[in-house]
Amino acid sequence: MKKQKGKKPAFIVDVQLYYKDFQDKFGKKANFSTVASLTGRTNTADIEIFEKCVSEKKHIITQNYKHFRKIKKSKPHSKVGIVGICTDRISQAIDQFGETLKIYPSHSSYEGKLLKITSSSVKEDLER
Repeated sequence: MKKQKGKKPAFIVDVQLYYKDFQDKFGKKANFSTVASLTGRTNTADIEIFEKCVSEKKHIITQNYKHFRKIKKSKPHSKVGIVGICTDRISQAIDQFGETLKIYPSHSSYEGKLLKITSSSVKEDLER
């Protein structure tokens, strides 16, 4: 098996309950952290999470896709990638996230992207 080129993607998981699921299933292919580890507290405004991710060079996995998309669109030169979970069940999101890691295996492949995970697909939001 060929070794993947580039650095492993680094993500902040905005939903604390999902962190362990992502870490357990994909911890060898990507690095995951919680909002609390990034900011030092659990109740943090989305804009602050975004700004911290810019300074720490991390991408965001969130269920609050619309709000982070709006923040991202207001800062178009930011390299932070947003992965929105738009499913009813975490199991669906985890399965689709595995596909996302196959399509985008390195940290730089998420830069500036807005990705939306639904129960059946992963789509890049091209409206920026």
